[in-house]
Amino acid sequence: MVAKLVAPTREQFDQRQIIALNDPLLRPLIDGPDERSRQREIERLVVSIARPIIDRVLVRHFARMIRISSEDADDVVATVIVRLMGKLRLVTGSIDAAISNFDDYVSEAAHHAARDIVRTRFPARTRLENRLRYVLTRDSRLALWSASGCSIAGLTAWTDQAIVMSADELDAVNFGGIVLDPSRPADALAALFKTIRRPVRFSNLVSRVALLWHIHDEPDLHPIESIIDERPSPLAALQSRQLMNILWDEIAQLPRNQCAALLLNLRDSESLDALALLSLSGVATTSEIAEAIGIGVDQLMSLWKSLPLDDRAIGELLNVTRQQVINLRKSARERLRRRVAKRTRQP
Repeated sequence: MVAKLVAPTREQFDQRQIIALNDPLLRPLIDGPDERSRQREIERLVVSIARPIIDRVLVRHFARMIRISSEDADDVVATVIVRLMGKLRLVTGSIDAAISNFDDYVSEAAHHAARDIVRTRFPARTRLENRLRYVLTRDSRLALWSASGCSIAGLTAWTDQAIVMSADELDAVNFGGIVLDPSRPADALAALFKTIRRPVRFSNLVSRVALLWHIHDEPDLHPIESIIDERPSPLAALQSRQLMNILWDEIAQLPRNQCAALLLNLRDSESLDALALLSLSGVATTSEIAEAIGIGVDQLMSLWKSLPLDDRAIGELLNVTRQQVINLRKSARERLRRRVAKRTRQP
């Protein structure tokens, strides 16, 4: 008896396409049987795989270029994570959202976020970078090319060279005997390259020229290495996690409207959405957060990009007035303050 062949359904065909187009790392996410398991896989991807990549990119991007504050570093990390979580939620249901190489995608996203910070926080350096890039690509004596994922600068005759001068070697060069006139940038770069006799990374060139021309935006801040390497002690981390678990346990026991008024407006010290921290830290899943608020997971996902919501929007969602939302949140905070203090009180 010949077995009857059954053609795959449209859904099965799309699923196969999605799996084929995405990095194998994302297979557990795509195959997740329910929203809860998929959210846990997103959290694992972000915390265990993406975060170390982001940190490495920031070290490479900033270590030799500029020094940034811990707030700037946190801003870059938070921006990449929020964008990445949004992208990963689309991967499971859209061919257009496929990520063929997860590591490369995270790395590129981190580079974009880092460049955005540089443009915003360091306008003088950004203007210098743009000016040097323009000169390098317009003057026939000079060149800017890519090698091993980096932008390399030098004389046109050097574009086939694979060996570049390191940042330490460039820092050690004495430029006291040559004229590097800022009003004649092409001639200045040509003289610089003839002195060092080797190509350099474009980022290192910008840093060195900024020093020679006394261009800077801010006083010296903490280096990016110390920002990323700073971690709480194991005891402090454990105590923080225990406190978060206690806090979430009490939040989940709040009346639904109080819980919604609190969580949908949850903000960090920079007035940004802090609800994602509960999910990223593993304290609560998206399903648990949605259940505590009293809405479905799909509805929470549709609201996620707009968080934190203002009181008027929350009032419309709960069918109450703006002032009632304020009162609900105030009551929630007072209750949490009392109950958390009671549970964490030292014996």
